Amino acid sequence: MAPRRAGRHRSPAVLGDTRRSALTAALGLSVVAATVAMHDLGSLRIHNRDYVALAGVMVTLCGVASALLWRRARRVDVVVVLVVAVTARVLLAFDAPTLSDDAYRFVWDGRVQVHGINPYAFAPADNRLVRLRDFPIFTRVNRPFTRTVYPPTDELAYAGVNAVGGDGVLQVKLALLLTEALVVALLLAMLARSGCSLGRVALYAWHPLAIVEIAGSGHPDPLLIAPMLGALLLWDRGRRGAAGVALAVAALAKFVPLLLAPIMFRRLRARFAGALVATIALLYLPYLGAGSRVVGSIGEFADRRFGSGPYNWLLDSGVHASLARTVLVVLLLVALGLATVCPPRDLCSAAACAAAMLGAAMLAAPDVEPWYPLWVLPLLCLAPAPWLLWLCASAPVYYLTFGPSRVMTGDGARSVVWAPALGLAVLEAIRWWSRRRSGAGARERAPESAPAAGPAAAPPPLAP
Repeated sequence: MAPRRAGRHRSPAVLGDTRRSALTAALGLSVVAATVAMHDLGSLRIHNRDYVALAGVMVTLCGVASALLWRRARRVDVVVVLVVAVTARVLLAFDAPTLSDDAYRFVWDGRVQVHGINPYAFAPADNRLVRLRDFPIFTRVNRPFTRTVYPPTDELAYAGVNAVGGDGVLQVKLALLLTEALVVALLLAMLARSGCSLGRVALYAWHPLAIVEIAGSGHPDPLLIAPMLGALLLWDRGRRGAAGVALAVAALAKFVPLLLAPIMFRRLRARFAGALVATIALLYLPYLGAGSRVVGSIGEFADRRFGSGPYNWLLDSGVHASLARTVLVVLLLVALGLATVCPPRDLCSAAACAAAMLGAAMLAAPDVEPWYPLWVLPLLCLAPAPWLLWLCASAPVYYLTFGPSRVMTGDGARSVVWAPALGLAVLEAIRWWSRRRSGAGARERAPESAPAAGPAAAPPPLAP
């Protein structure tokens, strides 16, 4: 009898892994194909309906891949995910940004600083900056009569890119993609530390929100996300000073991460707070020459009401703007108080808490741009929340409200994005409160039903 060939009969586990890897590769090819189709559209603003449709396809592919790899993933699966992610970003990185012109402002702010001028001191259209104007960049700078709104972390990054890489949108995009690579590395470290499947990184790496808004539009959100993830990792390791430094860097990219400071303070205490405050002061130091203008032009954006659900609904119902802001800020502070009183215990619960607070900030904000949900997207790889997943998936709908092919009103887009998200958030809050109450009740009843302790009481058996 001929000997049986080795490997002819594979175990079910090996066959399952092989099929999973093959399906992951097929999904990855589909993501690349959808990205190629986006690239071929040219202007995503002009072809906004096609862009939103392709984004919907990519969200579906990303969701299927995440579900497939959520509990188990081999090294080859993670490699496929990362290769596809890099390929998709390269396809869009060399395209001119068409959904947003913010990247031209980033180039301008970097150029100004390289020439020794404080970006908080003058608006781009100021006559004292005439010698820095050019056609490719200056003519595309948005809000040219408004001083910069970006905090010091962003401004230092723009200056560094211009000084090292040169003057251009591509240089800004490539620098942000390098920062995003750090985001992915930190996310993988968080997944490994939490004992989660590394395949979950597909939820972030393949999501069109991350691919298009960073590689395509050049938005600087990785400058917030990377230090925020680093701060959470350092919090989990008890590194007090380093966590304060990281959170300060994140907070001065966008101020929203400051909401995490009271929660982290519960564990890290004075050294964390001191490092946070000292780093904020240090980052502002190069720009203090602008005097009171160093805070930027935030006040000039107070009346913007794009993309917000609750704030716009309150205004539409007749509530005065100041009262609407007060109500939403109070609700945000209540959520922050609950998170501080019931602090997270481990890295996954910290990610869930951070995502909830950043999501609550978007609920309370009068202005929510389509790329803001990026703040929570990597956190959802550790602690998925249905309402935030919907927010990330539906955000591109806002691009249907402007451009030559406008097909939806702002009210319609807000209903699509925020009505389901708010409903899911309320359900999640109710479930959380129910779990808290049932857990408290169980702890109160436990001493009554427990046997009296005594010298003869046997210890619990060891698990095998």
